Amino acid sequence: MKIKFPEVFRPLVGQSRFKGAWGGRGSGKSHFFGGLLCLRALDGKVRAVCLRETQNSIRDSVKQLIEDKIADFGLEAFFDVTETQIRGPNDSLFAFRGLKHHNAHSIKSLEGFNIAWIEEAQTVSQKSLDLLIPTIRSPGSELWFSWNPESPTDPIDRFLRRQKPKDAVVVRANYTDNPFFPDVLRADMERDRAFDQNKYEHVWLGDYRNLSDMQFIARETVAAARDRQSASPEGPRIMGLDVARFGDDRTVLVARHAYKLARIWRWSTLDLMQTAGKVSEIAVLEKPNAIFVDGVGVGGGVVDRLRQLGLKVIDVNGGSRASNSLRFRNKRAEMWSRMRDWLRDIGDIPDDDELMIDLQSPEYSFDARNRIQIEKKEDMKRRGLLSPDIADALALTFAETVHHERLKASAGLQVSPSGFDPLQGW
Repeated sequence: MKIKFPEVFRPLVGQSRFKGAWGGRGSGKSHFFGGLLCLRALDGKVRAVCLRETQNSIRDSVKQLIEDKIADFGLEAFFDVTETQIRGPNDSLFAFRGLKHHNAHSIKSLEGFNIAWIEEAQTVSQKSLDLLIPTIRSPGSELWFSWNPESPTDPIDRFLRRQKPKDAVVVRANYTDNPFFPDVLRADMERDRAFDQNKYEHVWLGDYRNLSDMQFIARETVAAARDRQSASPEGPRIMGLDVARFGDDRTVLVARHAYKLARIWRWSTLDLMQTAGKVSEIAVLEKPNAIFVDGVGVGGGVVDRLRQLGLKVIDVNGGSRASNSLRFRNKRAEMWSRMRDWLRDIGDIPDDDELMIDLQSPEYSFDARNRIQIEKKEDMKRRGLLSPDIADALALTFAETVHHERLKASAGLQVSPSGFDPLQGW
């Protein structure tokens, strides 16, 4: 048999404990996993349960899709399709269930399955994930997830995009990756792209919804910066270091060269002295004009050590007074606002999944004096979000003006509409 599928899914063909495919409509995610189940059954015994958070009837499941794949492959003689399940060669079985009403006792009914495929995984609750993952535990068992993201708070996004296990393979797939994208969907896609950009980016490209009017940095702003392709100009080389303060936080170091985010380093297992040593080694190679460090709490020790090592370090306290204290409640709100303007007007950032999530996660509000304030990390954690460590590290590079000896005119650059000069800073 010669089975064709979009090349983007090839990393998912081999053996791995967790497999994830996320993205927009028309990518072929479900067709790939449905076809892979059929082919696995030809090779050996497969006991697969196909799950959704809520399944009110068998019509809500992927059963019909799998039947279609059996027909597409010409395998009708090998499979016995009944009203509620599918039996195949090698004593294989495909069953279909809902997760929502399972508890610690009833979930044990799934212990005999060696593959669990969770479709529309963006709707799966944290409770369901916590019950399911340890239940599918036979040797060589796998858990497959396919989904179109809704929000950074989706439990599946936290699990496979932010806290990705070592034994996980995760791919992003959109209609642009699918050479078999059907014409009937293409007409819908073109209409959305022409008349509803927000819908197009969410439905067809797998970007998050703008779920809240109080989301500080909109998806469109991040996407615009991601899609810019700019040569890095001569200008200040600035580094920002956000030091981990909580158990699931990471220390993140970024390097911004004028209007281009050039590099991101992240680690979670080093103590403060090791962190200072690693930053020092990187700084020798990067030769930054300035290093901004979040010096609150444990970051203060890193600041002191870096200064002992002879580095030019600026200690930043996000809770301190903003330069424009009439508009911003504190320094952190001011830095994030400068970063947002930079992203909107001239910023050039890499297509880094975790960075995309971080930038879109915090909400904002106004204090009693009508000043902007950014949601605290502690409050974000209560909403089920991880600390936006990468975005905070990038925001630190906007803490103060960093001058550069080269004149703007020599590089032929223009000041952005927000007033940001890529060579002189703010």
